[in-house]
Amino acid sequence: MEPWLTLKLEGDKLGHVMVTGMADDEVAIGNKLSFRFEIDQSYLPSLIKDLRALLAEFPVVGEGRRRT
Repeated sequence: MEPWLTLKLEGDKLGHVMVTGMADDEVAIGNKLSFRFEIDQSYLPSLIKDLRALLAEFPVVGEGRRRT
């Protein structure tokens, strides 16, 4: 999603998901927030629902076709 937010989710076969990412206020300024945390896969449906709501409120600019 644009260059301001990146997420990477890596799951193991035990139900754990490692989430790493970075939020960047504006590419030219350089302020960044890096984060990393582990969750259980049971949290994924709620996170996906929240991310979809966020994308509905703030759509990606210039995106031709949204994947859901």
